[in-house]
Amino acid sequence: MQLLRSVFVVCVMAGGAAANTKVGDTKDACDRSDVVTFKGKGGAKVSVKAGQTKEADMNGPVRELTWFCGGSQEASSNDVPWDHVKLKRASNGALQWTFYRLPPPPAKASAPPGQTATHRAGDTSDGCDGDKAVTFASKGGTVSVAKSQTITVDLAKPVTEMTWFCGNSKERVANDTPFDQVQISRRVNGAIKWVFLLKTAAPDPVDVCNKIRATGQLVYKDEKGKTVPLARAQVKLMDEDFGPTDQTMAIGMTDAQGRFDLTGKASDGGCVGAGCKRPDPYVEFVLYDPNRIDVRDPLGNTARVQTPTRPDSCGTINFGTQKWGGAELEPILFAYGEDAYTRFTSQTGDKRVPGNDGVVEIEYPTVFIHNTPYTTYTTIHWNWHGDSKTGFDSLHHEFGHRLRHAADGSVDHFNGDMMKFRYARNHKRDEVTNEGFAFNEGWAGYVHSALRYGDISPTWKGTNKGDNVQGDVSSQLQQLSDKCGGLEALWGTMRDAPKASIHSIDEFRAEFMKKNPSCSVADPGGTPTVTPPDEGSSSSAIVADAKLGERIRTDMLASVKLRTRLNRRSAIRPHVTVTGLDALADRQLERDQDLHEATRAAYEKALESLALPVDAIADGRYAKALAAAKAQLARDVRVAVRRHVRETKQDVEAARKTATGDAAKYLDAILASYLRVDADKVSLPKSFWPTTTR
Repeated sequence: MQLLRSVFVVCVMAGGAAANTKVGDTKDACDRSDVVTFKGKGGAKVSVKAGQTKEADMNGPVRELTWFCGGSQEASSNDVPWDHVKLKRASNGALQWTFYRLPPPPAKASAPPGQTATHRAGDTSDGCDGDKAVTFASKGGTVSVAKSQTITVDLAKPVTEMTWFCGNSKERVANDTPFDQVQISRRVNGAIKWVFLLKTAAPDPVDVCNKIRATGQLVYKDEKGKTVPLARAQVKLMDEDFGPTDQTMAIGMTDAQGRFDLTGKASDGGCVGAGCKRPDPYVEFVLYDPNRIDVRDPLGNTARVQTPTRPDSCGTINFGTQKWGGAELEPILFAYGEDAYTRFTSQTGDKRVPGNDGVVEIEYPTVFIHNTPYTTYTTIHWNWHGDSKTGFDSLHHEFGHRLRHAADGSVDHFNGDMMKFRYARNHKRDEVTNEGFAFNEGWAGYVHSALRYGDISPTWKGTNKGDNVQGDVSSQLQQLSDKCGGLEALWGTMRDAPKASIHSIDEFRAEFMKKNPSCSVADPGGTPTVTPPDEGSSSSAIVADAKLGERIRTDMLASVKLRTRLNRRSAIRPHVTVTGLDALADRQLERDQDLHEATRAAYEKALESLALPVDAIADGRYAKALAAAKAQLARDVRVAVRRHVRETKQDVEAARKTATGDAAKYLDAILASYLRVDADKVSLPKSFWPTTTR
């Protein structure tokens, strides 16, 4: 809900009492070669070409009009209902919509002379001591209303709010729908009942304007520094609400040009103030493509950014071009992951990779002490320090690992292979290791080449040769690929082979020949030209020294702090000037800050517990540490959210005991919203950067 409400004033066109009332206008675009069409009263088709101006009545008051630019369906809307529209098109095709309210129908014959038809636009209550007069400005001058009096007066023009005085105290009253006549009734104790009337038009629609259409484009800066569209990112149209979570109105994806177009509905009932029942929309961009790519932090929170909120809005909102505002590597990794996935599906015909519902997780920033990218069972871990952090071309290599690890067997089997063949090590394509390691890396090298380039030489030109040299294994796989069906055939062998059956190029070749007996590529055979290093040595394991590890942890946590933010505003802010609510709002802001800081502290503690060497994966320490960190984070956040909700409810309930009129309605709405908060289902508050996927 919005903190402050703007005053809406409509202007009456010249021409006397029978003139139309202008209630708004807006601009749109349509190519000059296209005709704009829409339906007027009785379904009559209205066509407007470039350079033309036409007007039309509607069947009744509306807030939105569907129209067509050629064959493209569009919509234009206005907060205040209207039943007459004028469309003026420039010579270049640009559109200027102007919305009007028609004059009211003639008064009944039995009505007194000069009576104008009216309808009820709303009502509200207020308080003022009985010994004080209520005064305000009307069309005929200042009006004074004492206790036990009831009067009805005209205003100078239609408004949605007006200023009045209780004695010398300045107050304000508002209504969502415009009014130009007000009835005020006072009881013997001075209590006030306002009734708002509109006599310049027929009755308004009953429904609140609650429909949002959000359009725009998402872009990011690629590895070359060029600003380009970000395709296939998830887009969520949100309504900002009270409490730790917001309402999702619609979910979609950006197209190939990064564009999005979402429509949804929401409303904020129970509030006080002009327009406050309309939603408070913003757009959230999430680096998640269902069953494909998920760029996430070590605790499983998907990377996301948000636009500013548009308070009390409805109709079409163009959010314009939005540039990714999170960590700069996140969208680059997402785009490279999407590229690898698309190349894989187009070359193999498979719609998904194996395991994890087809999702390839890209963890950034990884917490392991590691200075190069690496891949565990279903996750590509991307380092955020060292020169290799910008070697994005290698993501296709890691994608190859992701394919094999899930196809080969379970996560326990992978962990066993990791220890047996010593996957966690620095390595080079020409290095002599062991057949299991060489095949794992050789396969990833082949997939990288097949997806990205397809130009590895069939003959290994390195110094060392043999089935325990990863470069030679890649070359042998490439020869099979060139002669016998490409990546589709080789992947089919890997995918369909019995689990845990392929850990060398010879085992793969044997399985491949069963599926492709006509393939004539010979086994090159051969032995390594150098003696492999001692496999029991840990000298080649990728474990940084303690000082480097501490610096990495410190730098990483500092970067997380920079990505946190406070709530856009306090959850409690009066829409009317009522003594006591300002102090309540200040206390709520302090509670929001406390919740934010408690969450940040819990998040940092969880990250620190995951700063382990890479060999912690294979021996199970990391899995246990990760599960414990997530569970502890959830517990800490639940405690903080429950405290936040409990203290807010207590504070609001105390204020509600003495509140009257608009203030009472407002506080009732806040209490109702907080009663709906389920702390057990809230992971991280919306103010915190790594917001959980909900």
